[in-house]
Amino acid sequence: MIGTCRDIVTTLTVYGDNAEIAAEIDHVVDYMIAVELDGHDFHERTKEQVTYRNQRDRLLQAAGWAVFHFSGSELYRGQMECVVAVAELARQRHEAAELERAKRAEG
Repeated sequence: MIGTCRDIVTTLTVYGDNAEIAAEIDHVVDYMIAVELDGHDFHERTKEQVTYRNQRDRLLQAAGWAVFHFSGSELYRGQMECVVAVAELARQRHEAAELERAKRAEG
């Protein structure tokens, strides 16, 4: 198995240039991949929510995280496309980690 997904809301602290934010992530996949399921009933209803999400995403990305956002409609209409997008990045990061481990083992 390339990666696992934890179906819990994960809170982690991300540090950036002069900023710190506690990021709640809907789903965490191995290899620093975050998956957000964004329904309009709970997300992006106010400017403050959009600003928070954008700031959080920038800090996560600066720390090496990949953040995927999927709407309820995307999941309903194309679950496999969403899964494949996340799995492909997990595969790429897994292969890169394996290459790095092999290089360290050689020497």
